[in-house]
Order: sequence, then structure tokens, then C-alpha cells
Amino acid sequence: MSSGFFIVGSAILLATTVHHSWSWPFFVWGASIGPLASAYAYLSTQAFGRMLTRRDPGNGARVATRQRGLWERYRWVYSGMVLFGVAIGILSGGLDSPGPDIAFTILWVLTGVLLPLIGLRLILKRLDHRLMQTPPFA
Repeated sequence: MSSGFFIVGSAILLATTVHHSWSWPFFVWGASIGPLASAYAYLSTQAFGRMLTRRDPGNGARVATRQRGLWERYRWVYSGMVLFGVAIGILSGGLDSPGPDIAFTILWVLTGVLLPLIGLRLILKRLDHRLMQTPPFA
């Protein structure tokens, strides 16, 4: 968590020292991606757990236990994502440039949306093969 505050502080320092003018739209764009990414990570993890439980009801109790501890276990990750988004917003707003916002948005879509969906597909495929008792990817 302290690293998140360090990142925010560094963004403020950089934005104020090289600042030409302030851009509220760029700030809002960057600052909103952090909470959006955090909420998406939390909610998609819950949704993935429900999908796994539907495919294999035998894992329901184990998945439910993990789901209950999701916030406690990963709260620093979720909070860090929010702080990182705020830092990106401060940087973009202070530099009056969409560059950091674009980079953060692309990074989030690739690593926070696409990779987990690919991973889920592989997990579901392995689970289906295990349930049918055939070797995966055979």
C-alpha cells in the first residue's frame, strides 16, 4: 500500500514540475480506470468462481470459501489498482497528455481483461476433460 502512495506522490511531483496546464478530462480518464479495473477484477473473479461451480458442483464448497475471503485476501491489490489509476490520472492531467491514459487503458485491457479470459477458457477446458476423465488437450 505504501508503494501506491509513493506512486501517487511521484506522479504529483512530476506533474507539478513539468506541468504546462492541467487537463481535467485526462485526469478523470486515468483516475477512473483504477477503480474500474479494481471493481472488474473483484467481480470477474466472483463470476469465474460461479462458472467453475456450475461446471463442477463438487468444488462448490471450496470455491465458496475462497469467494468469502476474496476481499480480505486481495484488498491490497485492489487498493493498489485504485491508487495506480489515480496516479496515472494525475500524471496525464498534469502533463496535459493522453499518453499515460492510453498506455494504462491498453495495459488493463490486455492484462486485466484478455489474459484472464484466455486463462478461464483453458481452465474450463481442463475441467471439462477432467470431468469426462480424458486427458486434457488430447
